[in-house]
Amino acid sequence: MTKVVIVEPKPLLRLGAEYYLKRAFPQIKIYSCDGLPDNKQLFFHRSCDLLLLYVKYDECANAAVTTIRKKYLCQKLLLLSDEESMPNTWVKLPPEVVGYVSYSSPLHLLAKSIQKALGVKIETHVSDGVFLKEGQHKQLQSKAHEISAAAHECKEKIKINRNLAKQEIGILNLTMRQYEVLVYLAHGFSNVHISKLLNISISTVRKHTQEIFIRLEAHNRNQAVFNALQKGAKLGLKLR
Repeated sequence: MTKVVIVEPKPLLRLGAEYYLKRAFPQIKIYSCDGLPDNKQLFFHRSCDLLLLYVKYDECANAAVTTIRKKYLCQKLLLLSDEESMPNTWVKLPPEVVGYVSYSSPLHLLAKSIQKALGVKIETHVSDGVFLKEGQHKQLQSKAHEISAAAHECKEKIKINRNLAKQEIGILNLTMRQYEVLVYLAHGFSNVHISKLLNISISTVRKHTQEIFIRLEAHNRNQAVFNALQKGAKLGLKLR
């Protein structure tokens, strides 16, 4: 059976990709880890037909590929990163590298890239990268309306409950200022608006936002808010 391994250091993204691909390709064995499998898994997981490898955009891709090929017996590699297009510094890659996919790409593009990399036509069970059970469409639509309504109620500066903020800061491992920025992001405010509300420069807002992404293991504001909510924070959103 065809085997695909995902090597991704961020646990949420790793598990998310594995969850998605297992449902996209039920006839393929999908595994994921943050590096080298433990001794019990090594023999079974080490050999694979395709390996999806996350590489930081400022990292040497050749070095990353060389290191991972010492750990895995993979026939082909598909590189993943945060940049919309493959960095110009990634040149003269080994022939085993057959493609590149950005995390900003739709999930169905990842599925198509895997199909192309494996060189076989595989029937996928995906529709634009979204999996919904019967009845979930209305649930998601209702939740989207809740968030939209909650954000609409806060046209002016939001009054942050300091006692609640201290609790959520501990949960999220953020500073007070970072937490304030995250709350405004959750309510749909732009960087320009946030800079005016907090009386700081736009560049400072961007710095806080990037630090928030790092601490919450997110790649954009929506994911940061989602990850914060998953950790138990409310961020001032009045959701049922």
